[in-house]
Amino acid sequence: MQESRHNEMLGFLTIILGAVFLVGGLQITLVTVSNPEWFIYFPYKITPHPQSFLGLTLTILGFLQMTTGFSVVLYYSRRRGWFMKNLGESDSFFEEKLADLQKTNRKHES
Repeated sequence: MQESRHNEMLGFLTIILGAVFLVGGLQITLVTVSNPEWFIYFPYKITPHPQSFLGLTLTILGFLQMTTGFSVVLYYSRRRGWFMKNLGESDSFFEEKLADLQKTNRKHES
């Protein structure tokens, strides 16, 4: 369970790192290209300057990293939820067995 929490935290950190790359790439693109052409969210007009290629690369990598982070967080949070549900079911099973054992002990004492 601690491993799932740890991996979930790494997923959140991956999302933050992806957001930094995404914003950095967008800023570089907007500074170097005066009038960029947009494909949904990605500016794709590349000028001969290496900064425009860097901006496009950072934007795409940031988006991919954020998407990967979201999927990692969802996977490990669902895995942790499944584990907690099974732990609760097994705990209720042992509580029932303990209550039955206490009832039989009281019958033998009286």
